[in-house]
Formats: sequence, C-alpha cells, structure tokens
Amino acid sequence: AYEMAKPDPSGDIPSLSSSVSAGFADNVPETVEVVSADYSYTYVNDRACAYFGRTREELLTMRSPDTIYPEDLPHPLAFLHGGMSGEIPTFEIEVRSVHSSGRPMWTHFSGRAIVDESDNAIGYLSLGWDVTERKQEEERQEQLKTQLEQMVAARTAQLEEANRQLSAVNEDMETI
Repeated sequence: AYEMAKPDPSGDIPSLSSSVSAGFADNVPETVEVVSADYSYTYVNDRACAYFGRTREELLTMRSPDTIYPEDLPHPLAFLHGGMSGEIPTFEIEVRSVHSSGRPMWTHFSGRAIVDESDNAIGYLSLGWDVTERKQEEERQEQLKTQLEQMVAARTAQLEEANRQLSAVNEDMETI
C-alpha cells in the first residue's frame, strides 16, 4: 500500500506535496499525474509538464481528458469511469495524447485508483511513457503488410490468369 493512496484529514486527494514524494516523483523518467474524481490534475511532475509542453500551473487548471485526442476519448473515459466506480482498480491503456503544440503523441498509461478509508475511489495516480516511436513503427509495419498482401493478391491473379490461358492452350492442343 502506498502512503499517498489515502487522502489527508481534510478529505482532499493527496497532492504528493511532501518533499520526499514530490522529490521522488520529479526525478523519474515517466510522467506522474494525480487526478481527482472530476479528472482534474491535482499533481503533475516535471516530466509530465515537459511531455505535454505545459507549465505545472497550466496542467493544474486542466482535466486529464483535455490532454487526450477528443475522438479517442470514449475508450480511456471508460477506463477512468471504471476506476472511479471501483470496477477497475488498476488500468493499463495506450492513448493518443496532445502536446500543447497540437502534435500527437502516443502514451502508455499505467494507473491505480486512490481510495479513501472506506475503499471508495476518490481519484487515481498514473504513470505515463511515450510510446510514439513504437506506435509509428507498428503503423509502418501494418502498411508494409498491407502492401505485401496487395502484391501477393495481384501476383496470384496474374498466375491464375496465366494458368487459365495455359489450360485453354492445352485443351486446344488436345483437340488437334
């Protein structure tokens, strides 16, 4: 169990504000986000700020869905709703995130619900990794696979036509 997984006495979601927690979170290579039940960021580490191209102050005024491509929102929101309802206490998901410049980035998020003393989800903690290069390579491989399949289909059609013509010539030769 993580100490930060329990709210402070005021009932607020922990913000990782202690020097030990914040110092640790700011020195990891992953993005670290703590998000409340309404999906507002309550903590982001330095890596998250750099990754999204925004200041900490900007991100703390945003909600996590604001950093995801709108057309991709239904799938991650289902996970987030599941986490808040307690149905999905942990999650792994890959989404297209949006840099402040508008540039798309693929992000792998690993998250865990933050619960209160009654085990009710009051937010979540997530770590994120940039997987853009891997996703681009997967897309390139899929395009190459499609091209190869089209080439095989075209060559197969050519060979079938050549066999049909050869069979017709053979039939003609047999009648002579």
